[in-house]
Amino acid sequence: PAMLEQGAGDIVNISSTSGARGRAFDGPYSASKFGVVGFSESLADEVGRHGVRVQALLPDAVDTAMWDQTGSAAFRPRAFLSAEQVADIVTLLISLPRDLFFFNPTVYPMPTRRRRKRDS
Repeated sequence: PAMLEQGAGDIVNISSTSGARGRAFDGPYSASKFGVVGFSESLADEVGRHGVRVQALLPDAVDTAMWDQTGSAAFRPRAFLSAEQVADIVTLLISLPRDLFFFNPTVYPMPTRRRRKRDS
């Protein structure tokens, strides 16, 4: 209500790449993240004409304790985003000019190359 009253504001909801593509053994998580995307799109349609910008960010795997807590350790990705990187993207989204937005941007970590050790 405060954003509607002032005619401006930003809402960034954090979904996941699992909210764009379901993954094996991840059904409930994917369903909840699909819900975040759908809610964000609906809310954006409702409040956008009042100056409130709503965006959903879909990061790939973020290096948090969740990987150890959920038993997903067997499916750990090779590369992770840091929580700080996700925060930087949120800052980017809200710093866009008021007449622009990203539609469900996805963010992936750049795969790192492992150097092979040479025999001396």
